[in-house]
Amino acid sequence: MKKFLLSSVALLGLTAGAVAADLPVRTMAPMAPAPMVAAIPVFTWSGFYAGVNAGYGWNDNDNDHDGFFNGGNGNYQVPLFGGGVANYTLSNPNNGFFGNDGDDGGFVGGGQIGFNFQPVPGSGFVFGVEADIQGVFNDDDDDGFFGNNGTTFYNVAPTGAVVNPGFGVAGPRAGAPGNIALFDQGGAFGNNGIDWFGTLRLRGGFAFDRVLVYATGGLAFGGGGDNNNHHGFMSGNSVPAPFFVNQAAANAGVNVNNGGMSFGNGDDVRMGYALGGGVEWAVLDNMTFKIEGLYVNLDNDNGFNGNGNGIVGVTNTGAPVRRSDMGFGFGDNNNSDFFVVRGGLNFKFNTF
Repeated sequence: MKKFLLSSVALLGLTAGAVAADLPVRTMAPMAPAPMVAAIPVFTWSGFYAGVNAGYGWNDNDNDHDGFFNGGNGNYQVPLFGGGVANYTLSNPNNGFFGNDGDDGGFVGGGQIGFNFQPVPGSGFVFGVEADIQGVFNDDDDDGFFGNNGTTFYNVAPTGAVVNPGFGVAGPRAGAPGNIALFDQGGAFGNNGIDWFGTLRLRGGFAFDRVLVYATGGLAFGGGGDNNNHHGFMSGNSVPAPFFVNQAAANAGVNVNNGGMSFGNGDDVRMGYALGGGVEWAVLDNMTFKIEGLYVNLDNDNGFNGNGNGIVGVTNTGAPVRRSDMGFGFGDNNNSDFFVVRGGLNFKFNTF
């Protein structure tokens, strides 16, 4: 019985091995490669750019003409026949202090070029430099006037009984307001302000991917066709004929004139500074749009060169009256400062 069981187990083992040898062999199929996914490029602000801008500017043009005609009690001189002068101390009510402050606004527009550098693309710090040039489309001609007190007359001691036309002072004619007349002092002043300006500025800010918030500052310059032009300081001879003692004196007096006073300033370009900031948005990879606010201060501190003959009045003999201390003083602090809000469109030439 034992032998029969052992023989059966051996037979079953041989049969199972033979059947397994006849079965097909199963192999593992190779794995397919993972699909390639293209990396999304990171935007960078680095590169050169150029563009245009337009906006509006509010101007605070302080034309402080720190000038005066020092009337007061001064020394007035009248030439005498044969030489020398007669001196008179007269109180002139035509003192004048004057100044203009022209606040106005207008449209501005122009173009800019610049370069940005972003050390690490994406979000991070951005540094750059920008230059721009703008036209200012407004009318800021400021005119001022001072004086206009009219001709003033005085009674002074005559220099002698003999009347020599063009010399000395005679006694006042009957019904005349006096024997010395000081001309009306008055003046008109004009300033054509700023017709254009430009800046050269550094920029620095932080980018939140395609949005850049920045501050900017640097040099500013600008000017106009005629920054300062001041004309007509005194009104000239406005003395009526009955003031003179006779016709010969009147004939001589007609030719007595101060010649006017003309003051000019030749600063064609003013220098100053600009400060501001803004936000810029990359609409496309190569196109950005910005909103910017900029404060510009252009300083123009100047004195004036004047011309005139020093004559401030006439006597009843037709003699000129001169002032030894003319008292004309001028210093112009013509600060043009303005705030500009503008939008700009930039084309970016290259990306990295």
